[in-house]
Amino acid sequence: RLVRAYGTFAFEIAKGASSLADMGENFGSDLTQVEVDYLMNSEWALTAEDVLWRRSKLGLRVSNDDVQRLQGYMNARRN
Repeated sequence: RLVRAYGTFAFEIAKGASSLADMGENFGSDLTQVEVDYLMNSEWALTAEDVLWRRSKLGLRVSNDDVQRLQGYMNARRN
């Protein structure tokens, strides 16, 4: 999924990870903390909606609880 979504940037996103566990928290549908960090740092994503609908197109595949966890993570990271 990362390669389809980001092409060669997928290698930068997953840099240093040798397993899925190395990619941090999973927010549902294999959306991981390192991908969210990349989107926030490189594509200026500000909200869970921005990540799930505009950037990754995973919005229909995550639960409301996952959306809330993601937004909480993003809020904490910005502060």
